[in-house]
Amino acid sequence: MPITVSRRRPDNFVSCWLRSGGVDYRKALHKLEEKTNIHGALKQGFIKIYGFTSDAQGIRHALLEKGAPDVDETDALFMIGACSAFVSYLTGKARATGLLK
Repeated sequence: MPITVSRRRPDNFVSCWLRSGGVDYRKALHKLEEKTNIHGALKQGFIKIYGFTSDAQGIRHALLEKGAPDVDETDALFMIGACSAFVSYLTGKARATGLLK
């Protein structure tokens, strides 16, 4: 299940980075915004992609529930790339601002 594995990577990173035991992308992005500029559209894009992975009609539920939207290889490949890029983005920004050492 590459989709669920790939979508857990940002979750794990955010949870460890915030040391909160939970995943809160808004909080992570807000923490970065306190130190650097993040374009509003980019921030909302990250939040919306996370929504695609986690809401009732999203990609995670499509894997777990019958009757949910179909997910195919193209969706899986996109999510692998998007999640990898998101973790790289957060890591780079957090290091550049001194939030991650």
